[in-house]
Amino acid sequence: TDAATFLDFSVQFGRQLDSAHSATMILVHWPGKTQSTFHDLVRISSRSPVLGTFQTFEDHFDEIYDPGYGDTFLPDEYRAGYLAEACKSNSLAPISSIVSYWKNTWKLKSLAHLNTWIAVANKLNPTERSATHQCASIAYRIRSAQHWVEQQTESWQPSANELDTEISEIEDTVLQQLRRVCGAESDSYTIPVIFNPLGFRRRLALTTTVDSAANNTTFSNSQKPYQLSVADTAKPVRHWIVDVDSFGATRLQKHANATSSDGKREPDVLVGEKLQNEFFVATIDAKSGGLRSIQFHDKRGNRGGQRLVHHDRTRPNASSQMVCRSMKQTAISKIGGQIETAGVILVAGEEVAEFRQTFRLLRGQRYLEVEIELTPKITTPSSTETWFASQLAWQDESCSLHAACQLAKYQAVNPQIQSPNFVEITMTDYSLTLLAGGLPSHRRTARCKLDTMLIVGNEQQRNFRLGIGVNITHAARAAIHFDSPIYAIDQLPLASTESHAFHRCLLHLDCKNIVTTFSEPIFTGDKLVAIRLRLQETEGRAGRLNISTPITLVKVERQNLLGHTDADLKMNEHLHSVGIDFSAHDFFQVELRF
Repeated sequence: TDAATFLDFSVQFGRQLDSAHSATMILVHWPGKTQSTFHDLVRISSRSPVLGTFQTFEDHFDEIYDPGYGDTFLPDEYRAGYLAEACKSNSLAPISSIVSYWKNTWKLKSLAHLNTWIAVANKLNPTERSATHQCASIAYRIRSAQHWVEQQTESWQPSANELDTEISEIEDTVLQQLRRVCGAESDSYTIPVIFNPLGFRRRLALTTTVDSAANNTTFSNSQKPYQLSVADTAKPVRHWIVDVDSFGATRLQKHANATSSDGKREPDVLVGEKLQNEFFVATIDAKSGGLRSIQFHDKRGNRGGQRLVHHDRTRPNASSQMVCRSMKQTAISKIGGQIETAGVILVAGEEVAEFRQTFRLLRGQRYLEVEIELTPKITTPSSTETWFASQLAWQDESCSLHAACQLAKYQAVNPQIQSPNFVEITMTDYSLTLLAGGLPSHRRTARCKLDTMLIVGNEQQRNFRLGIGVNITHAARAAIHFDSPIYAIDQLPLASTESHAFHRCLLHLDCKNIVTTFSEPIFTGDKLVAIRLRLQETEGRAGRLNISTPITLVKVERQNLLGHTDADLKMNEHLHSVGIDFSAHDFFQVELRF
C-alpha cells in the first residue's frame, strides 16, 4: 500500500484502542521488493513516534509483559468429539478402534526397542553378519506399519486383518533375528531367557512347561509374546517372576524353595475369595461377581471396588445390578492366583447383559488385572448417553483425578475424561490408578465413581482388559508396562547367555518421569554408528537426565523431531554416559553416536 492509505488505517486502528492498551504491527521487509512506503515509515519514525517505533523481535519479546503465550490451556479444557462422531457415523468400533490403536502401537514400539537391542548386542558381541541389513529393514517396516495403524484409526473401523498379519510377520522376523544374534543355532539348548526392550526396569511374570523326558524348560507359548494364562494341569509347569533391567535380558534360573529374602515362607496369593500379595488384598464378591474391596495389610477400611454397570438415558433413575451365578478359582500357584466370575446384569429385573470377569494378581505386582467378557442382550442406540461400563468406586470424596494426554499427566476436572492410558485417583494417604489398556472414554458419574465405557453405540468388541493399581508412583510407566508384551526365547546355549550383552542393561535412563517412546538403530554400511531415541517427560517436572551405555560414545546430539541438531551434549570423562537438561512435558530426540 502507499503511505497515505497506511496512515489512514493507522488512525482508524488507533481509535479502536483504549489509552491503556497498545498494539503491535509486524512489518515484513523483503530487500529489493519493498515499496517506498517502508522507507517513508523509517523516516517518520526517526522524527516522531506518532506511527510507532521500529524494534527487533528480540527486544520486543524481552520488554513486553505478555507476549501472547502467557495463558496455559490444560487438555481438560478441550472437549474431544471423537466418540460422538464415531457413534453418529454408525461405526462398529467407536471404542475398540482406539484400543486396537494403542495395542498395535505398544507392540510396534516394543519391537522397535527390541530391534535396537539386537543391533547393540550384536555390536558388543558380533555373531551375525546379516544383522545390519535385517535391523535396517525391520526399522523401515515398523515405521510403515505405524503409519498404517494411524491411518486406519481415523476411520473408527475394526482392525484390518492385513494390518494384523503385517505386524505378526514383523514380530516373527524380529524374534528370528533375535535367536540368530543370541546364537540359538547351537545344539546345546539349556537356558531360557526373557527380554525387556523398554527403557525402564520391569518385573515380569511368565510360566514355562517342563518336559520330564528331556528335563528341559520350554515356554508354553514359545517365540510369541507371552500373556499369563491358565496352566495346563496335564503338564508340569514352572512359574517365574523376574526383574529385568532396561534394554536388558535375564536368564531364568531355578531356586530351591519358595521363601522370601528373610527365609520365611511367602503366604499363598489365592485364599478363598481373596487375592493377596505383599502390597494389598483384593476380595471378590460372590454375590455380584465384582471386586468387593481393596484393603491394605497395615490399615483397616475398604479402599475401592469395581463392578459392571449399564447406564440408559431413557431410564436415568433405574440403576443396574450385577448378579453372580458362578465363581471359581482357575489358576493357583506360588506366585499368582486367578478367580473367574460369571453372571448377568439386571436393570429393573430385566437381563440386559451376560458377563464373565477374570481377576488376576501376581506377587510383586501393584495392580489387579481384570479381563472382562460382556455380551449385551439388548440393542444399544447410537448415542453416547447409553453405555455399558466398568465402574471403579472409592471412599474419599476429597480426591483429585489426573489423566493422561499422550502419556503426559494432567489434572482432570471435567467429568468427561478422554484418557486411553491411565486415570489416577489421589487421596490423602493412598492412590488408585486405573490402567485403561487403551479404553479411551471415562465418565465421572459421582464424586467417588468413575465409569470406563466398554460398549457404546454399535460397538462389536466383547472382550476388554484393564488394571486397578494401588499406590503406583509413576503412572505412565505402569501403563506402558501393562500394555506392552513380554518377549522370551525358550532355550539358548549357555555360552551365549554368558556374553556381555546378557549381564548389564544396554541403555539406562536414571529419571523415572522420562519414558522412551521410540528407538532406532542407525547404520553406515555394515557398521552400527548410532542409535536414535525419542524421550518424553510425563509428570510436569523439569530435571536432568543421565543416559548410560556400555558402548563408548563419540558424540551425542540433542535434536528436534525432524532430526535437526539443536545442541551438542557434553559427555562425561569415561565416555559412557551423558547428561541432558529437560523441561516440564518436554519431548525431544537424542542421537548417541558410537
